Amino acid sequence: MVFFIVSENFYLKIDNPLNPIPNSASYITTNQFSESMWKKLIIGVIGIFALLVLVLAVHIYQVSRPKEGGIPSIALSRIDFPQGIDSLEAVSIQTHFSKLGGIKDFRINATSGHVVCLYDNKIWQASDLVDKINFNFSLSAELYRPPADMLTQSCPVIDKTSLTYKLGTFFQKSFEN
Repeated sequence: MVFFIVSENFYLKIDNPLNPIPNSASYITTNQFSESMWKKLIIGVIGIFALLVLVLAVHIYQVSRPKEGGIPSIALSRIDFPQGIDSLEAVSIQTHFSKLGGIKDFRINATSGHVVCLYDNKIWQASDLVDKINFNFSLSAELYRPPADMLTQSCPVIDKTSLTYKLGTFFQKSFEN
């Protein structure tokens, strides 16, 4: 077994770990570090780097490939109430929609006058939810449709000066066709 003890100016080769006292021939200075050792070191570093890149590529493929038979069926819609709603109406709407099947989450903000609904779009359509609110509660609810300029943005609530946004736009522009 061979051990190397590294110092600033030389390498100490210990052939026998039971007798760590080296003889004078065991010192290898940095100038005597052979060219083949440097090549092996560089090839090893490049090999490890290539292996890590390969692992990253396989990971990205595994995470981003579509699941078998998995077309996402969960949708998120915002329903606005132009005239607003009070807290009693909000509670009754919340109670009514929490009992319906296919609705995963239903959040009401009575102060701003809108509802955010997470639902299975195989069972419900957004227009059906709006019609159900209008019919059952005699309200004038309408489906929120974002303006065209907002649709071109990635996320309307992200801070445009944040590092996350800047890195995301950099990678998005890098991988565009």
